[in-house]
This record gives sequence, structure tokens and C-alpha cells, in this order.
Amino acid sequence: MRLSKPRVCTGLCLLTAALGAQTSIDIKEVSVRSSVYTPRLATALKVDATLVETNVVVRDGRGRAVPGLQRADFEIRDDGKKREIRSFVVQTAVHAGAPDAAGDSSSTAGSVAAPAANQTIRTRWVGLVFDDMNSAAADLISARTAAGRFLKEGLQPGDHVAIFTTYDRLLLPFTTDTAAIAAALNKLAPHLRTPNRGACPSLTPYEAYLIADRQDPTVLAVKVDEARICGSSPRRDVMVQMVVAQASQIWEEVLQNSRNTLGSLHDVVDYMGRLQGDRLLLAASSGFLSGTLQMEQDDLINRALHAGVVIDALDAKGLYTQTPADSVPALTLRSAALQQNMGTRPQMASNDALANLAYSTGGIFFHNNNDLTAGIREMMAPEVTYLIGFAPDGSADGRYHKIKVRVSAGKGVDVQARPGYMALAAKKEDRAEPRKIDAEVLAADDHHDAPAKFAVTVAGGEGAKSVSSVLHIDLGGLTLKQVSGVRSQKLTYIAALMDSQGNFVAGKEYAIDLALKESTLAQYLERGLNLTAQLQAPTGSYRLRAVVEVASDGKMSSATMPVEIR
Repeated sequence: MRLSKPRVCTGLCLLTAALGAQTSIDIKEVSVRSSVYTPRLATALKVDATLVETNVVVRDGRGRAVPGLQRADFEIRDDGKKREIRSFVVQTAVHAGAPDAAGDSSSTAGSVAAPAANQTIRTRWVGLVFDDMNSAAADLISARTAAGRFLKEGLQPGDHVAIFTTYDRLLLPFTTDTAAIAAALNKLAPHLRTPNRGACPSLTPYEAYLIADRQDPTVLAVKVDEARICGSSPRRDVMVQMVVAQASQIWEEVLQNSRNTLGSLHDVVDYMGRLQGDRLLLAASSGFLSGTLQMEQDDLINRALHAGVVIDALDAKGLYTQTPADSVPALTLRSAALQQNMGTRPQMASNDALANLAYSTGGIFFHNNNDLTAGIREMMAPEVTYLIGFAPDGSADGRYHKIKVRVSAGKGVDVQARPGYMALAAKKEDRAEPRKIDAEVLAADDHHDAPAKFAVTVAGGEGAKSVSSVLHIDLGGLTLKQVSGVRSQKLTYIAALMDSQGNFVAGKEYAIDLALKESTLAQYLERGLNLTAQLQAPTGSYRLRAVVEVASDGKMSSATMPVEIR
């Protein structure tokens, strides 16, 4: 499983320390691919196809969760048909309040204040996900500022916070260190992915969606008129094909970006699903078009429900108004009228996925409001949720079924629940089988079967610091196969950081491909090669687990090294 996009790096950038100032190895001889690592579970995620579950949050007119409801208070309908409620669980998240002002004043600076002696603390894991691929710089700054303000004022004892982005994935592992959280928030920067709208006619992503998905023939007609003015072709049928092809290309780029965004959230849900305690994922985004990605959304919702992860969504656009008419080539009166008639539909459509993910997992969708700090405060408030399960009729038909939940708790209540589900046949496994090296990462004993050694160093300034795990490869003891005139071998290297309680904090995995010329092998046979894995972590006591595996014979070496970050 990954939490960041794979990155290809040659031996030049990762093995420089071992080679010093001497001649570098050719980039074709050493290839290193890296990705963020998290331990794989020994069991696969099982989904009961005969039971559909939904988290339900019932709020009164003031937005407060309504407690005390019973199974008989709920009614659920599947495509309009009433279903029997087979399972009913009340889930109450009890979080610590603010510490007593007269409490112990010896708390560590830069951390969450210690609770009073009579307080019961329940661990809550809060994953803050900033959508830097779909958020403008101003929106990202507003969300970052709101998060920083709330965390400074309202972080409670027992709360652990991690920072994720949709582009780089894991920015800061879970910590209670407010200084490290603030430092990570300051590193946020936009990586906006905007498709090429074309010269003439110019198509916005939303217009491309309406044309490519045949949602609105009026948009196609207007854009064909613009193409005629541009002089693209004298034949209308040719211009229609050209505009449809242009819209399809733009829409595919938008869809791919949206798939990547949902994939990022998918990875964070899996990451948080391994934690013990209350788990809340708060996604801040300017929104993205999800169009036909209902199956991807439903898969993400199912994973969040089974993992017990509540998804809250914050619309970083705040209070939005109609976008002014663009000044584009071949702008006609019909073009201006089209943009006028669209109003805020593009902004609203970009919120569909965020709203779906939040409402379907029992979370909150905070939107059309500039007070983002209040939105975050509302999301992180205590929640009472009801997990309801029902059995659908018939076998999996591959269709999307709408569900509706009602409660008899009086008028003026708001019911939040997933709007539907995909009736798909359950997969036997939704996770890759654990590998031998994954078990070794979680083991306690050290092994020395592969020709490798490990070392660890700590460097950095305030906030999160860098832990460097150095792998030394002994080429003299390494089995190298001779293929096409070069000596080849593949190795897998994993560096994983655990906290003092044994909880996983951060990790990196490297796939190393060696294809050494005889002259290169002779030059570095005695000195070997080094590879350095860098992990970020806040102040604390850790243990670093380093493991390397040789592909050809499966031999492994591993070591556990204590790490103190001050």
C-alpha cells in the first residue's frame, strides 16, 4: 500500500554519499524506486455482500447530534422499498474537554496540555487532508490558517494529528506536538492541476463534462458556434466532432485528476483504519468534479465504514458567487448567456464528491461559509452516530441503489446517511497478501543473512526532524547474476519508524535494481554501496526497524535501533 506517488530515482541521487567525489555510477547501472511504506495487515478486508451498512448522524435544528435513539426510531428504504433493520449499533465518541487551568503546569512546551487527574482520555486520531491538487493558493491558505487557529486553541488531550496532502500524501505522521503540526502546515503549497482548455473554442472542465457526458446539448451548440467563428471548419458536422473530441480529452484529464484525488483519500482511510481509537478524517478542498466516478466513491465509502473512519469535508472556497464571464476567443452573446445561466452550478458540482463522502460516512460537509475555523470546530465536536445494517433483496446486480433513512424523532431534525450503494459481488480480497519482508518489519529479532549493515542518524531543526537510516550493501557477499554482460540483482529495503508504544509512525520502501558493469563492480567491490532513507518525525522516543531482502534467494538482514529526537 502506498501513501505517496512512487518516485523513480537513479543511484546518482541516493548513493552519492557512498561514492564520494569519484566517478559516479552510470544511471543505467543502479535504479532506485521509492514510496512511502505502511505495514500490510495479515488479514484481508472482508465485505459481507448480504449486509449493507450506513452510519447515520441525526442533528437537531442547532446542529447538535441527537442521542438516545433506538432501532424502532429508524426506517430505511432501498430504492423506495422498506427494508428490515438487521443490525443497529450506537457509537458515542467521548472526548476529553479542555484541561483545568489549575492543572499541572509542568506539561511539555509545544504539546497538548496534560489533562486533569480525574479526566478519562480517549485517543482520537485526526487526519487533516489538504487537497493541494484541486485548491487555489488563496483557498489553501484560508484552510491552512483555519486549521492552525483551531488546533492552537482547541486541540484536546488524547488528540493525535497527522497532516496529509493529495499530492505528496503523508506530510507529518501522527503527533501531539503542536510545534511540529504548525511547521507542517506552513509547508503546504498548491499543486493545482488545470487541464488545457484549448485555444478556440475554450472549454471549462465543467463545460467539457456536460458535453462529453451528454448532459446538456445547449452547451455543445454554443461551443460549435464559437468554433465556427474561429474558422475551424466550414462543415458543421466536422465542428461538432471536433468540439466533442476536445471536450472528451479535457474531461478525461479532469477525471484522471479526480481519480488520483479519491485514491489519495482511499490511502489515508486505509492508513487510519489500522489505528486504535476514534478516527476522523478532515478533508479540506476547493472541490473537484467527480462526474461518473460513483463506483470509486462507493468503494471509498465502504472502506471508511468498515474501518470506522468518519470523513468530514470542508469546502475551502468558502462563500462563493457566480464566476464572472470569461473573456475567451469567439465569445458570443449566446456564450455570455450560457455562462450567466450556469450561475454557481460549476461550483456546486465540484462539491458533489465531498458532500457524498461526508454524508455517507456520518460526517459533516461544511460549505458556502467563509468562517472555516467554525467549520473545523463543528467537525471535530463530539458525535453520536448510529450504525444501521439491512439486507438487500436478490443478488448483486451491479447497479447503484438509492437508500433513504428516516427517523421519528420529531420535526426539524437533519439526517445524514449514505445516499446509496453499489450492488457489486464481494471480492475475496481487497488487500494484497502480506510479504515475508512485511512480517520481518514487525518482528522483534534481528537477522544477518543478507550482506548488509545498518546505521541511523538524526538531523534537523525545530518541529519535525529527519531520521536517516543508512543501508550498506556489501557487493562482495551479494549474489550477482550475469545477464547480457552485466551483474544484476534486485533488493527491497524498508525503513520503518515506531513510537515507544510500538505504533507505526512512518516508513519508506525502496526497490533497488542493480545492473553493474564488470568495471564498476571491480571499483566498488570492497567499499560497497550505501542508500539513505529519510523519515520525518517530531520530538520523542522511537525505534527504527530496517530490513533488506535479496530477490534471488530471499535472504534478509534486519536490525532494530533506538532513536531519540530532542
